[in-house]
Amino acid sequence: MVILLAGLTVGAQVTSERDHGCDCYGLTAWTIESGLPAGTVLAIAQDRTGYLWLGTSEGLVRFDGNHFTEWKDTGAPALPGTSVSALVTSRDDSLWIAFSDVRGVTRVREGQLVTYSGNELPGRSITILFEDSRGAIWAGGAGGASVFEDGRWRTIGRDAGLLDAEVSGLYEDRKGGIWAGTASGVFYRRAGRETFEQRTSEPKFVSSFAEDPAGHLWVTDIQRMVKRLDDKLAPSFAPDIRLPSGAWRLFPDHRGNLWVSALGGGLFRIAEDGIASAPRVERVKYEHKFGGEGPGGARVIFQDRDRNIWVSMRSGGLLRIRESSIDSAIPLQGLTFDGVRALARDHDGSVWIATFFNLIRVHRGGRDSYDLPQTMALHAGMDGDLWAATGSGVGRLRKGRLIPEPLPRTVRLERVSSLAVGPDGALWICSIEQGVFRWASGTLDHFDGHPLATQPCGIVHAEDTGRIWIGFTRGGVATYTNGQFRPFTTADGLAPGPIAAIHQDSRRRMWIATANGVSRFDNGRFITVTGEQGLPRRIVPSLVEDAQGHLWLGVQSGAGIIRFDPQDFDRAAASPDGQIQYALYDDTDGLIGPLFRSSRPSAVRGWDGRIWLASGNGIVALNPTHVADERQVPPPVIERLVIDGSEVPFTSPMVLPPATTTIRADYSALDLSRASKLRFRHMLEGFDQGWFEAGQARQVQYTNLRPGNYRLRVATSDDGSWGANEATWAFSIDPPFHQTRWFAALCVLGLLLLISAVWLARVRMIRKEFALVVAERARVSRDLHDTLIQSLAAVGLELEVLASHSDAGSTQSLSSSLRALRRQVGRCVVEARRSTCELRSPRLEVRDLVTDLRQVADDVRLGSSMEVDVTVSGKRRRCSREVEEQLLRIGQEAISNAVRHSSSTHARVELIYTRDTVTLRVSDAGQGFDPATHGSGEHWGIRNMQERATRISARFHIASREGHGTQVEATVSI
Repeated sequence: MVILLAGLTVGAQVTSERDHGCDCYGLTAWTIESGLPAGTVLAIAQDRTGYLWLGTSEGLVRFDGNHFTEWKDTGAPALPGTSVSALVTSRDDSLWIAFSDVRGVTRVREGQLVTYSGNELPGRSITILFEDSRGAIWAGGAGGASVFEDGRWRTIGRDAGLLDAEVSGLYEDRKGGIWAGTASGVFYRRAGRETFEQRTSEPKFVSSFAEDPAGHLWVTDIQRMVKRLDDKLAPSFAPDIRLPSGAWRLFPDHRGNLWVSALGGGLFRIAEDGIASAPRVERVKYEHKFGGEGPGGARVIFQDRDRNIWVSMRSGGLLRIRESSIDSAIPLQGLTFDGVRALARDHDGSVWIATFFNLIRVHRGGRDSYDLPQTMALHAGMDGDLWAATGSGVGRLRKGRLIPEPLPRTVRLERVSSLAVGPDGALWICSIEQGVFRWASGTLDHFDGHPLATQPCGIVHAEDTGRIWIGFTRGGVATYTNGQFRPFTTADGLAPGPIAAIHQDSRRRMWIATANGVSRFDNGRFITVTGEQGLPRRIVPSLVEDAQGHLWLGVQSGAGIIRFDPQDFDRAAASPDGQIQYALYDDTDGLIGPLFRSSRPSAVRGWDGRIWLASGNGIVALNPTHVADERQVPPPVIERLVIDGSEVPFTSPMVLPPATTTIRADYSALDLSRASKLRFRHMLEGFDQGWFEAGQARQVQYTNLRPGNYRLRVATSDDGSWGANEATWAFSIDPPFHQTRWFAALCVLGLLLLISAVWLARVRMIRKEFALVVAERARVSRDLHDTLIQSLAAVGLELEVLASHSDAGSTQSLSSSLRALRRQVGRCVVEARRSTCELRSPRLEVRDLVTDLRQVADDVRLGSSMEVDVTVSGKRRRCSREVEEQLLRIGQEAISNAVRHSSSTHARVELIYTRDTVTLRVSDAGQGFDPATHGSGEHWGIRNMQERATRISARFHIASREGHGTQVEATVSI
């Protein structure tokens, strides 16, 4: 931050105004405490982009008017040395750097460094670098002088006419001649020549040269500080300058003023209007701007392209001197720490200034001062009388004397803050404690304790129409007309806050300034602008109109005063999103802040058109016709990006990784003259709903942004209007994998696959259930075929036998056959019941396969002459129920077929057990058949056997030929 700022006036007169405005300057100082890096500034230069480069004993520093950046923080390659002794920027935008701790000169161009360290350079003590009109770079120091031309350095020594190796100063005059100051005197090389000639042996060790507007050459002198080289016109010195005193640097500004730095004496100036005839060296006081004991003597002087003078200090510190139209060196009698207590402007434009002990009148012809202590308020009446409220009374001022009115003692004079006289001659007295009084015809009226009349009053104002305006310290105003009070508050559109000032403009409109805004009463209603429309915060009681119709309003933000056009006020008030445009003038322009709050009024326009302000501990006069600054507002620049605590190079657009939590952008605008006036706003498209007014803040931070695309926009203003120039940064934050489109697509695909899998599983289940139903039906058909049908077939055979026995008449045989038939029918019932049970429950009793096969064989051959043998080979062991069941049914079917169809007398059933398998083989020596022609139609025996074998994964085979018998074999693993 800027720590101390003030106005400086050299040779200015209060009683007259020069055609070009006052000869005034605003001073701004920086120290280590305000951000200036450590080390003494030994050299200053400015590059093409406008940055100021400071060569210090601790390194190279870049300055944009607000922030200092050390070279090591710019990201550029390291410099070969640390202590920078000389700097110059050339027309090709190269920055040339000389060091005192290493030999050589470094050239920086487009981020590339080239260091020259050959013997052609003047050693390690280079103190001067400059570029001549031909583009050659000169270097000078204790080792002599060198010049860089055609891509190489060459030494300028005795062969070029320089008799001494030590060169203390180098300079090119307007004619293109080169001047050199040496230990042997001053040497000169004419334009177009290659050799120097000695002009004078005195003075020696000239460190700096400068030409005045008339073309005379001035040089520094170790005895008398500064002199003309021809010695024809010696300057005079102000009484506070002690000689002998040597000078270090001499610099001519754009007006022709000569600025002189003296290491042991400070900063001095010879004004341009006295150089040609009566040059006078006067001290420029700056030491108190740095606080404490001061920064020591001035060292380097430099003027930038904005015509600011920059001065470095021997003990650290940097000073900026800027031209100003604010005259702050106006002497006042009777001034104390209370400052200016009241101001007034009378009918002829004279300005009345009240200090604690005196009343001063400044007018066209000069100034007058009167002894009038403890003045509290002033008012110039419409009849030309000046009214004053003091600790001893309230009355008119006549010939420098106060003629008090015989007010009752009930009025506390020390609490009077404002006076006003209406067209009827009545005097209105405003008290911050007792309220408002009216004094007319020897009568003091307090309006019988009316609530409005007894409110603490800050200011009272009389319109020329006779209406009286009263502003209250607690907020709100009231008017008094025809014996009636009418209050106005924020409900009527008045700006909120205590009333700071009331002013009637040239168009007879009333303006009311409060602590938080400005309102205009026009056509019976208030129009208001506050901080929401861009008005600076914390308004102070300074409100006045200049000759051009602009209004000037004191603000405490930055201790300044703003100028705005009433038309801009109307435009801002007409729209909820409107922003008022204004120009701000603060301590960088020479204003001494803060503006005084207690004076009523604290700003008036004088006969000379200047705005007179109670400021700081005195008075300042501002010339409205010389304050316009039409320079374009510098565009903002995003200088630094910090992502999750790590600085990253600026690129746009930029893609940030997922889970980025913190984004910080540092931005600024390059302006060496008015950086303190710049205001910023920013908006993050994709997140913010609108612009955020950042004020003077130069940093923005966002946390926990959602994945997506964003664009940061930064805009700059110095007057409330926001131009089209913006700094932008486009970036996007990648979503984490679970938030990407690919992940969503995969999720959708997975869901579809899951649905498909569920659907397929359901289909398979339905198919399986259907297959189970079909299999169960097939099993039932097999069981019916192999049990009930076979049994019924056997019953049929038995019936056939019975029929034959009946014909034979054998009663005993018939009886035996019927009993066997009864047993057979019983077994059929049992088989049918068993099949019914299997349909209802899968649990059956455990059977012995061999026993069941023998039983089946016995049942099937009943009533037949065929012999069926059942044999078992191998180690007999139990198989699973399913295997034994299916083998049993296969055997049953095969035995039945042999009995019924083979026409054989003998059949053989074999069960063969091995280690891993069991084989069922049924064979006969009957007539045989062709297996290819059976197993379809109404004959299901072979198919049933095949299905049963498949069910238990058995190898099934039928071997048969007509006339050669049949063999059925099923082998299953166990």
